[in-house]
Amino acid sequence: MKKVLLFLLLIFTSKYCLASDPPFKINTVNDALILPTSVLLEGSIHIGDTKQGVFAFPTSQITKPVANATLSISSYASKVLLTEIGVYGYENSDNSITLSDYNAGTFIGIWDIPPNLSYGKDIFFDVTPFLQGADSSFVKFNLRGVSGSLGAFCSLDSNLGHPSQLTVTLVPEPTTIALMLLGGSLIRKRA
Repeated sequence: MKKVLLFLLLIFTSKYCLASDPPFKINTVNDALILPTSVLLEGSIHIGDTKQGVFAFPTSQITKPVANATLSISSYASKVLLTEIGVYGYENSDNSITLSDYNAGTFIGIWDIPPNLSYGKDIFFDVTPFLQGADSSFVKFNLRGVSGSLGAFCSLDSNLGHPSQLTVTLVPEPTTIALMLLGGSLIRKRA
């Protein structure tokens, strides 16, 4: 009976037994529009046909395992004509963007673009599995048009409030109460 009560106590207090850090944002430190023969570091990022957008993020703020991670970009056009973007991710030791970043990355998924996306509106894409496996100083995302013709998105150079961002939530750690309950149950077992 005591074991059942202890188990129920743990279940009801479990929500308070994990100390979770609030989600935090990481701004891109470099971004570029890449064409097959050139890299454009100024202006908004155009995605479509042979135009790819590359965004680099530092990972130094990620100090614990990742529970959730979302990539966001903002529209820089009155109407985005893309309906889908292919998202590719890769790790890198620096944040520079060169021609070698063209077609770089491992496929993460398809980002469905809402039909009413307009100036300054953010869209979000889950990159949790990719970021959970990342172990480098920087991660980069290469965005490629899949269907539709063209989309313009905010960059460091041209934005309507903020450039692309990663929103990250780290895995919560047990609190002192949780550790005391666990320790107390182990001591009672031995007695």
